[in-house]
Amino acid sequence: MQNKKELMAFKPTNPHIPSKGKKINITKPHFPSSTTQAERLGPTFKYLRDVMDRKVVMQQDMQGVDPEFVLVFEVVGSVSNFVKAAKNAGMEWMFERDWQVDSDEDFYTVRDDGTHKASKIASKLYMVLTNKQAMQQKLSLWRIYTGKGNEKFPRGLTPFREVFAQLKKIRKWDRTDRFEETGVVEIWKELLESKPSSIKFEIELWYRKSLEKREESQEVITKILGQYHGKVVHSSVYPEIGFHGLIAECPADEVQRMIDEQNHELLNAEQIMTIRASGQTIAKIDIDNTAFDDQYERPSDLGRLPTEPPVIALLDGVPLANHELLKNRINLYDPEDFESSYQVSNRSHGTAMASLIIHGDLHKPLPPLESLLYVRPIMKPNNRGGESVPEDRFFADVLHKALKEIGEESQLKSIKVVNLSIGNRNRPFIHELSPEAKMIDWLSEKYNLLVIISSGNNSRNITLPMLYGKYAKLSNEEKLKEIYKNIWEDQSSMRILSPAESINGICVGASHFDYSNPKKYFSLHDPIFSGYPSHYSCFGGGYKGSIKPDLIMSGGKQLFNVMDVSCMQAKLSPNFQSSTNSPGQLSASCTNGLKGCIGTQGTSNSAALASRFCAEFLKNLRKSHGLDVPPEYESVAIKAMLVHCCSWGGIGKTLHDKFVPQLPRLRKKEVLKWIGYGYPNPEISFFCTDQRVTLVGYGELPNGMQSEFNFPLPSCLISKAVSKRLTITLAWLSPIAPCNQDYRLAKLSFRTKSSLIAKDISDSDERAAKRGTVQHEVFVGKQASTYLSGTNLEIVVSCKKEERLTYPVKYVLMATLEVSPEVSLPIYEEIKSSLAQQVEPLKV
Repeated sequence: MQNKKELMAFKPTNPHIPSKGKKINITKPHFPSSTTQAERLGPTFKYLRDVMDRKVVMQQDMQGVDPEFVLVFEVVGSVSNFVKAAKNAGMEWMFERDWQVDSDEDFYTVRDDGTHKASKIASKLYMVLTNKQAMQQKLSLWRIYTGKGNEKFPRGLTPFREVFAQLKKIRKWDRTDRFEETGVVEIWKELLESKPSSIKFEIELWYRKSLEKREESQEVITKILGQYHGKVVHSSVYPEIGFHGLIAECPADEVQRMIDEQNHELLNAEQIMTIRASGQTIAKIDIDNTAFDDQYERPSDLGRLPTEPPVIALLDGVPLANHELLKNRINLYDPEDFESSYQVSNRSHGTAMASLIIHGDLHKPLPPLESLLYVRPIMKPNNRGGESVPEDRFFADVLHKALKEIGEESQLKSIKVVNLSIGNRNRPFIHELSPEAKMIDWLSEKYNLLVIISSGNNSRNITLPMLYGKYAKLSNEEKLKEIYKNIWEDQSSMRILSPAESINGICVGASHFDYSNPKKYFSLHDPIFSGYPSHYSCFGGGYKGSIKPDLIMSGGKQLFNVMDVSCMQAKLSPNFQSSTNSPGQLSASCTNGLKGCIGTQGTSNSAALASRFCAEFLKNLRKSHGLDVPPEYESVAIKAMLVHCCSWGGIGKTLHDKFVPQLPRLRKKEVLKWIGYGYPNPEISFFCTDQRVTLVGYGELPNGMQSEFNFPLPSCLISKAVSKRLTITLAWLSPIAPCNQDYRLAKLSFRTKSSLIAKDISDSDERAAKRGTVQHEVFVGKQASTYLSGTNLEIVVSCKKEERLTYPVKYVLMATLEVSPEVSLPIYEEIKSSLAQQVEPLKV
């Protein structure tokens, strides 16, 4: 039995300007000569000039319309001040995208010995909008670059010299970008099979800072739609996230023509950035109405009704509020009356999520949530048997309205956490942040909210390259290796679903675990080890290589149907039916009356359970004497506490050593893309023990400043060669710059001399950990510590200088030092005593 002790506080020094560090030399790739570039790209520049000239002629009769198009500069490496130079050249900056290109005879990395290294090279895609005048300016600069005279680049335009030297390719943004690569064609083909009269879809226009230009762009698209008997159903503009979108509707036969005709005017309209399917933010639970026997162990005591105001908001479908497990535990606010469109049997997803947040898995229920659960419906039934965001609105619209209500209603100030267990299947994260992710980033920072988001599900069939007879003879470990290899080789279909890429939110994946009874579904195939990543859980990393999912939690077991025929190919088909007897996490159901329950699975479940953890963290935070964390820091503190208690544990190590089909040097990076920082052990963030000490600190940093925290090192560890573990977590919420190169304005980070305690980095990657809004690093070791008595481990927290960051950023820092309980060293008491003294500490 652990002797529970309270968390302790440590305080930062006053913010100050850091001293200058050592300059780091960055190796640059090899670039071709200007002569080679002229030969490579000369024809392309001529083509672009001719295209612009033709557009001018074609649009002479369109008064007030200046022909424009977006150019894509594919540049190896990056170019400083390109945004400013593009503006000076009359071009309008759109956005940039990180990219990688294969090395070739012109662009390659040079080894230390000067030889050519065959590998991918980091590059960027810069998107800028140009018109005739800007194109003429750019062609003039190109002539200066490729000319043999001594003509110099005009003042303010010299970055173009670097652009042309490093330019791999230049092209127009075209039909492929705006239409063919968005996945809309496949969805439209599926919709057309049901022979609808019309189809709604989303058009995202290039966001123009000028109101006049925005109105002009929208008018052009409205006229084009009108020519094809289409119309604009809804328009949205959010300058704060750089978004201008239209919900359009066209006759079905016109949609078919768009699929068939390469030269359709709408698909070639330069004002359009992308065209996507509408209404793809979907949640669906397949319920087996024939398999209910009501023979599960319902809690004998449902616990007290909540007495506290809500701390969690659930944005989902309408739940069955009168279900015995939910009655009087929900504050349902439905200003758009979505409830009126629901039959009782449709209220599946919201009911399940509310139940999981309030009670956890009913196979092993938790004490019910002590606060009311605020439920704000954002979905309603669709004609495909599920629930989805309305087709006549953008997901970003719905999120804006709901989050704004929570942030600005005085009676909802108690809410710190927002649960979003739905994702846009039409928008897997690839490179660009979605409007819905940007909306979450903007409003979560503005209203000081922590948004917990499911990573998304893809329960596809798993077809293995062998006959079932061979598969059946494999060991359990060999079977799992084959399944994980299949998933790994199809990562493109397993990307996290927007808005899970949000930099301020926490993205949660799912593990294959629940408390269901295997005897009730013995006929199904269960090849995935309990607690290991679920086959349906989307993964793959976030914006600019940040770690997403951030963590992984139990999402329920989804098992497989198999054809037990030796001569047939081994094919594992996920079993989707949910009933009282099915595998999965047991939750309240909209079926079988007001007492029904079903087993479900998915990253929706894991996100709901993570939100439930957050309520417990907040409760514990407020009860911990001495921490005194102000209310305005609580959301960030919860974020820090949730990630701080995560680790890979034995499962993460086994994934790394046995199941990630990669070269050894790449395995840690790949495991991070799969399970993030790992699995939570909430005890670490709840309390300390004699052999485990957790310190919590907070503060705020202005642009370009730093503060230091001193963690007292216990004397009892000196000269002791015992296993030690040091975990440090820094969390914050960042304001955003949606139309600039650097989207994340607040770039905080910590550094420390962890080698005093432990030399090896475990469960994390130093560079990837610094790309989001939570930095979590784990250090382990067994070496004997040799520091002097009274030494403090100094943890430096800094905020990188960013001119556009105009106000201080609030942050929370957590640090845990632990040794094995059997060591019986009194580290808690020694650190507690040192914190009380803190007189002229010796820093290192």
